[in-house]
Amino acid sequence: PWLFDPACFVDDDGQAYLYFGGGPSGSNARVVRLNDDMVSIQDTAATTVPTTAFFEASFMHKHEGKYYFSYSSD
Repeated sequence: PWLFDPACFVDDDGQAYLYFGGGPSGSNARVVRLNDDMVSIQDTAATTVPTTAFFEASFMHKHEGKYYFSYSSD
């Protein structure tokens, strides 16, 4: 039910992803692939992103070939 603080990430191959989630459970960070229109989604269900103490404010970036997922914790 917690679907807030979306963050869009576009990878080097042009594929866009939407990261989102939040709430008191601490483990509901999720990601879906976006279509080219950047509004509709490709996936039928979101994939859970493994986190520790996740609360909100998803952010994905890539630096020197390494992916970093950051967020606000509880």
